[in-house]
Amino acid sequence: IISLSFVKRAQDVTELKLLIAKVQEELGLPKRSIPVVAKIERPEAMQNLAEIVEAADIIMVARGDLGLELPISSLPVEQKTIVAAARRAAKPVIVATQLLYTMEHNPRPTRAEVSDIGNAVVDHADGLLLTNETAMGHYPIDALSMMRDTVLSMEESTFDDGERPEEKLSISSVQEVLSGVSEKLAEETDAKLVLAFSKSGELARYLSHHHVRVPVVVGSSSTFVRAYNAVMWGLETLVVDEPKNFEDFVGKALKNLIAAKRLKKGDRIIVASAEKCGSEEAKIVEMREA
Repeated sequence: IISLSFVKRAQDVTELKLLIAKVQEELGLPKRSIPVVAKIERPEAMQNLAEIVEAADIIMVARGDLGLELPISSLPVEQKTIVAAARRAAKPVIVATQLLYTMEHNPRPTRAEVSDIGNAVVDHADGLLLTNETAMGHYPIDALSMMRDTVLSMEESTFDDGERPEEKLSISSVQEVLSGVSEKLAEETDAKLVLAFSKSGELARYLSHHHVRVPVVVGSSSTFVRAYNAVMWGLETLVVDEPKNFEDFVGKALKNLIAAKRLKKGDRIIVASAEKCGSEEAKIVEMREA
């Protein structure tokens, strides 16, 4: 994953992607996309936010410089605006900088910092990024533990469950429909997990957007998808060789999950795919037993 600082417009992201492709070609590397993070930290980026979100793979609310470039009193609104824009496009979004700034030099955070983390979780940010706290702080492990405990506390609460009109998807596709069906089935059945095949990563990011409340395991042979999934909320990646067909993928994935003791025979799972799996076009959501 490559992060691009001080993005002003979508063209900045496009030029980086072209540069990556050029370098890969010069080095004789396979042409595999590398996810690009657009760091939103300039007023111009806020003005061009929609087109930047469309061009980038991942969005970051880079609050350090954003809080210097804009009136700091507007920072909470700008953060929520960026997160909502990424959510509407089903793009992963990271909130960064000074989440636990006090813990750079102190073993405990302020109440305001803990509340800040909680609010980012409720807004459905995919990731929260510690910077100085772990790069040069005196209490890096304590800071990580505090972050983890606060996130889990919020996610286990009812405050994390509400739907938000401002993050309604601005796009519709087969993958989005399938992810919605998967979410519904997960809520209404005793499924142990959702197993998805996602060669392009599209179905994976829609499943993440829906915050499916059972484990979501995404099988893919793509290095891009594996890197992308690592940033998105609630996804685990299962590395699989390119399957011959849909049934081949399901068989290999189930064998792996049972060997890892994630499933046992008879467990109910949801299987989802909207990809070409070998020579087969699979557009399906179904219930199966392990």
